[in-house]
Amino acid sequence: MTRLLCQSFVSDQLELLQSKFEEEHINASMANFVCFVAVSFKDWIHSLQDSDDKWLKICALFIVISLDFLTFVESYILPLW
Repeated sequence: MTRLLCQSFVSDQLELLQSKFEEEHINASMANFVCFVAVSFKDWIHSLQDSDDKWLKICALFIVISLDFLTFVESYILPLW
């Protein structure tokens, strides 16, 4: 599901993201661009929670809730050192 949404996001918005990244960032390295796309994808997923498309809304809610749950669980895992 995440892969499908990621492919949809990149195919729809790659050119817009590239131009926006070049406008806002002086250091236009590939690593910075990948981070910019990742943050933009996270913001896009959160914005889908208000979508009129029921399927996209459910998928976005599932991803956000599951990631929040994983973050919660990982915060209680004791380090093994």
